[in-house]
Amino acid sequence: MRSLEVSQDYPDEFYPNRGMFVKQAMDAVHRAGVEIEVVSPRAHVIPIKGFPNYLFSQVPLTETERELGYTIHHPRYFYPVPKRFLYRFAGPNYARSVGNYILKNVKKTDIIHAHFSYPDGYGMLRLRKEWKVPMVAHLRGGFIWSTGAAYPPIKDKHLEVLNTVDRLIAVSHDTKNEYVELGIPGEKIEVIPNGVDMKKFRIIDQNEARAELDLPQDRQIILFAGYLRPRKGLQYLIEAIPKLVKDHSDGNDGPLFLILGEGEQRAELERKIAEYHLENNVRLMGLQPHDRMPYFVNAMDCLVLPTQKEGRPNVVIEAMAVEKPVVASAVSGIPELMIDNQTGYLIPPRDIQEIEVALGKILADPEKAKKMGRAGRDRILKMDLTWENKAKRTIAVYEDLVNGS
Repeated sequence: MRSLEVSQDYPDEFYPNRGMFVKQAMDAVHRAGVEIEVVSPRAHVIPIKGFPNYLFSQVPLTETERELGYTIHHPRYFYPVPKRFLYRFAGPNYARSVGNYILKNVKKTDIIHAHFSYPDGYGMLRLRKEWKVPMVAHLRGGFIWSTGAAYPPIKDKHLEVLNTVDRLIAVSHDTKNEYVELGIPGEKIEVIPNGVDMKKFRIIDQNEARAELDLPQDRQIILFAGYLRPRKGLQYLIEAIPKLVKDHSDGNDGPLFLILGEGEQRAELERKIAEYHLENNVRLMGLQPHDRMPYFVNAMDCLVLPTQKEGRPNVVIEAMAVEKPVVASAVSGIPELMIDNQTGYLIPPRDIQEIEVALGKILADPEKAKKMGRAGRDRILKMDLTWENKAKRTIAVYEDLVNGS
């Protein structure tokens, strides 16, 4: 079987963390026997430092995946900005430019898999019609926040994708339920969660992991990893930290909070850190290479994710896989992963006091925290949340559609 895997989020030499979870899913499908060809478009950009994603201009038009040998295409298309007003044009531009490129340069496959419904899915509707092959689209989060569907033109285009494609894959039951409430037939949506590489995210001695990252051995470490944007709830975490530092310092420097990632909220967070004099307790670490993440999650004592909306966050799965407790908002697909008071603590979103209470429990009782971590790994193993299992279930969807079932 041959599959065209389409996602504008896919890592490249200049943006190695971009869509890493998408690549991991594609790689697993390929390893399981499906011949894949990847199309990961890049927007036309002004090749001047400071322009958003200016290094897109240096991404090659085609390249070969180094380990597995499949072909990756990076056709260009016009992505108008500002997104707030012009995002509705991205899908049609994608359909025209990327569609033309594929028709000229890619041999027809048995199936098309769009890893995001917009603009990837919308951009591939034309190709589905011309090739006369089945198409799958991914649902990675709620209807409004994950697609820009708050803008009426985008809503219509997104609904066109949902109603046209042959099958939808949702990352969580919560995500599926939201789309069913929109009127999408439940039987059209298959829930296939993301996985984790258990060999990569193996248990490493905490002291060894900290030594590798040059982190202190004598402090409790709380980790956040993700985009720095208001939806992630970092503003509430920062507000909670002064009390946590005061209550859990015991005459020393107190807990250390590591924040991994970049985004539009960085400047605001820097101001808050300075305002509350938290420079000794909070480090903004920026983007980190994905191959360093196993060290970070093993180095920490707890993961915190005070988010307001998610799909089914990979970082939670990765933390649980290496026996770390998690404090996370009880939103979206997160409660499907965690068990409150067993694998960590589920908290309401936007609640500073609950962040203080939950993280305070972790910091005050390290032995219980370790017990929660062990329970978390057991749960990941029981749920079989691996990329191999995800690939197996994804291929079953492909075969079902290709065989006309």
